[in-house]
Parts: sequence; structure tokens; C-alpha cells
Amino acid sequence: MQLEGGVKLNNHSLSSIPTSHYFLNDPINGDQIRQKGDRNILGFESVINKKYSLGNADLMLQGGVGLRYDDVTSIELLHTANRSTTIDVLMLGNANARPFCYCLSSGI
Repeated sequence: MQLEGGVKLNNHSLSSIPTSHYFLNDPINGDQIRQKGDRNILGFESVINKKYSLGNADLMLQGGVGLRYDDVTSIELLHTANRSTTIDVLMLGNANARPFCYCLSSGI
């Protein structure tokens, strides 16, 4: 039996203005957006591998779990023009997420 695991800690800031422009909602200035935010991610994963012998064949079973916490602060989603002028504030705030994952697999 083999046990593997890991911990992840990540901190970064995002500031993005996509290069694609649409004119669906604002036919004069376009639908350009600017997105900003600060993100802290903390998570772990653990996987266990177990090998069984069945006659002449080996069977490998694997199972794992993971948990992550995302703390996103200072979120800005703005409708902009010319990459700098703010036309409208679409969203301001903070968000938290706690995704959980699991896996089961087998192979011969």
C-alpha cells in the first residue's frame, strides 16, 4: 500500500482586459470588461494506492480525496472603454468557495 499527498498554498492578484470586443449591449463603446481580484487558495489532496495479486494478474486500486478553500477578495468586474475609462460597474465584492473532490480507479 502506498499513500501520497500534498498541500497547496497560492496567493495571486488578477487584472485582465480581454482583447476581444463585442458590441451587443453597447453599440457605441463596445462590451469590453476589466476584471480584477486577489485570490488566496489553500488545499490538500491525499491518494492511496493498493496492489492486489489475482493469480497471474495484478489489480491496482486507487482512491483519493481533496479539499480546497478559495478566498477571492476585491473583485471588480467593470464595463470599460479604451482599456481605462469605466462606463459601468458590473460587480464588486468578495467570494469564497470550498470545492471537494474524490476519485476511485482501478486497473489490471
